[in-house]
Amino acid sequence: MRISVIILFTCLVVQSVAFNGKEKADNFTQQIVTVGLRDADINGSDNMAIQAAVDLLFYRGGGTVKILPGEYTLYNSVYLRSNVNIIGDRESTILKRCPAVSSKLLVDADVFEKQIIPADPSLFKVGMGIVCRSNNLMNAMITAPLTIAGIENGKLYVNDYIPFDFTAILDSQGKGGYDGLVANVFPMLLGNRIENVIVDGLTINSFTKEDPGWQNVRTAGIFFGTCKNSVIRNVKVSNTQGDGILIADASFNITVENCESSDNTYHGIHPGSHSTSVTVKNCHFHHNGSDGIYICWGVKNSFFIENDVHHNGTRKIGKRNGISIGHKDTNNIIEGNHIHENAISGIHFRTKTEANGAHNNVIKGNTIENNGLPGHTDRGYGIFISGITHDILIGNNIIRETRQEDSRLQKNAIVLSPGVSRVQIINNEMSGHPEENVVDKSK
Repeated sequence: MRISVIILFTCLVVQSVAFNGKEKADNFTQQIVTVGLRDADINGSDNMAIQAAVDLLFYRGGGTVKILPGEYTLYNSVYLRSNVNIIGDRESTILKRCPAVSSKLLVDADVFEKQIIPADPSLFKVGMGIVCRSNNLMNAMITAPLTIAGIENGKLYVNDYIPFDFTAILDSQGKGGYDGLVANVFPMLLGNRIENVIVDGLTINSFTKEDPGWQNVRTAGIFFGTCKNSVIRNVKVSNTQGDGILIADASFNITVENCESSDNTYHGIHPGSHSTSVTVKNCHFHHNGSDGIYICWGVKNSFFIENDVHHNGTRKIGKRNGISIGHKDTNNIIEGNHIHENAISGIHFRTKTEANGAHNNVIKGNTIENNGLPGHTDRGYGIFISGITHDILIGNNIIRETRQEDSRLQKNAIVLSPGVSRVQIINNEMSGHPEENVVDKSK
């Protein structure tokens, strides 16, 4: 059975691309492979065409995949490989996701199994990226989908072990179980333990009008985990059920520049999980459900410079901010950004203990204005520092409220909560706030 499944999968991959070998030999000697709807080294309109080019260059020692203008539908993540770049035309190379499908589990999907039995297997196809969920494991971030390697007798055979136990409904009334299901949710571009990669010039649109099957589904448009020495440049990411760009799992020396991330249900960009030396510059983060820039856990020695951050934090649950910083996020520089019209605060320091605080950070040369959005809060702030936080420099910023009358919801320029200490506030221009510019509750 397994042999026939592998043959079926291989045949489908071959059928999905047309490789024009001899006449394109010069491209291979230069380590460039083109992918396109037609007249390319590899012809195809889905993730398997792009993946074939990435894998080919990886086994040849590296190179560049050039995706020609057109729309490409992803049924699974494009798995990035070390030393293989992906470039396109930012406005006309468009990666979009397939319609979302989901089905209740007919049988429990157990840890270390490699088969999943959905109630409706007809919804799924070989090569599709899928995950299981049940209400005891509902909101975990989806960064490692399984791939369907074969379908037979109503069973989905996957390429790796199921990571947790997912329990199906136990009776026809839905009692006694965890309402388990399987759905095709995945990051659009997925880099795991890779290095020396450039992603340049793509539009990534994860929009799907179909319900993926559960509330608060979270994945990423682009996910880098335990990656180093890589660049994301000139990329537009939107409509992700989760974060636009997620950099996690102790990644090192990642640069994100000239990108736009918008209309994602959670954060515009989310560096975290003890990633260091991250640079985010000249980017545009707007209209995201949670924070525009969410500096998560243990981000150190990183730079957030000259970004435009606005209209973020407007989800119905958990109103958020332009930039959020908190758990062990130390020795970072936030400089030269325009941070405006976010749901509550321009910059928010989260509440942490002294051992876990966001200490030794610099906020300088930013324009922070008009935060606090009508319909989302009645009190906004320029910079709000909470927790047992110390050694913060706030210098040479313009912090102002320029709206009129009752629209002036950025009540204060800077608020220091109890427990905050050793904050230097130097040479800032603060104006237009309906209350005092600086509120010091730290004593």
